[in-house]
Amino acid sequence: MAADQHTAAGQALGYVYQVGRALLELARPGPEDQELRLESIDDVSWHDAAGNPLQALQVKHHLGVGGTLGDMSADLWRTIQVWLDNPALQQPDGPSLYLITTQSVTDTSALARLGTQDRDPGSALHLLNAAASESTNKSTARARTAWLSQPLATRTGIVSRITAVWRQATAQELTAELRQVLDVGLPVGQEDSFLELLLGWWWRVSVDLLAGARTGVTRLHLRLKLDDLRDQFSSRNLPMTVGADGLPDSLEGHRDRIFAHQLDWVEAGDDLLLIAVRDYYRAYSQSQDWVENNMIELAELAAYEQRVIDEWKMQFALIRRSLGSSPTEEDLKDAGMRLYSVAMNQPASMLRPGLTDPFFARGTHHSLADAGTVGWHPDFAQRLEALLMTRLP
Repeated sequence: MAADQHTAAGQALGYVYQVGRALLELARPGPEDQELRLESIDDVSWHDAAGNPLQALQVKHHLGVGGTLGDMSADLWRTIQVWLDNPALQQPDGPSLYLITTQSVTDTSALARLGTQDRDPGSALHLLNAAASESTNKSTARARTAWLSQPLATRTGIVSRITAVWRQATAQELTAELRQVLDVGLPVGQEDSFLELLLGWWWRVSVDLLAGARTGVTRLHLRLKLDDLRDQFSSRNLPMTVGADGLPDSLEGHRDRIFAHQLDWVEAGDDLLLIAVRDYYRAYSQSQDWVENNMIELAELAAYEQRVIDEWKMQFALIRRSLGSSPTEEDLKDAGMRLYSVAMNQPASMLRPGLTDPFFARGTHHSLADAGTVGWHPDFAQRLEALLMTRLP
């Protein structure tokens, strides 16, 4: 990999890591009313209910294995520069300052004295001052000069609030660590699928945070989302893991499906046909995902389809009964649309009581219509037989 490609990959992974690390921080125990923010006063930050900063976190990720952070390292001085550039972080009673890194730290460094145990801020301050004076690294010159220009009381106050956290999980390891933090709250046997849905939600929330569409998110928000996901994975429900992305947005290539002909026979129109196409493919993909991830047995899906067929049979018989002895073609089409309307409003809970999203029930009807098992036009069976005859070689 070329040097510039390596740099770009490292930077991109760093941004992804920042977002993932923020979720890990949010998942850990703490006050539910504190608000986590992205790119506010730091990479990640915690604020109280009034918006006052409590913690500022600098998050550093590195490609590859190993690496050591010392007193003259660019990562350290870039972090200090960020803290010095924000007056709110310089105050003696300012927020706690965290440097979180995937690297190790040198045993004799200032950061080694600012860990979570055996802290020695006085010694750390002395070592930072020495490194700022002695280093000749041009990339850190501005930060080192700014540091030495601060009053001793400011430097002392900043160092006393710094906590270094090293050898943290890499971007590739974050999901495993998140899984460990959530542990007992994960559905047995469905942990991976659960985490995929959680990470998808968090990605959308993070985009909103970075775009300024929302200020922050609390642990309470996360807990409510976790409760919602657990409910989806209960025996009374199923998670909707397949979204609308990638579904057909036109009828091209889909008009010759049998379920499309079924709708044409009652003159449903292109708008309803496109919705049907999208529901059909989404429901198919969703059932495949449920089965592949052991969320549902094929026997349960087959039993559900039989309940759909039984309900359709009753509604179909009622529609036929309402037509009288000599219906016109318009009467037949109108009756078919009434039957279709009933079917499309069938409750999703017929599969499991907790299901509310209607697309799967609608898609199941279209799948059965595609197989010729159900239909909408009162004479659909005869029309289907004629259609299949035209397809014989």
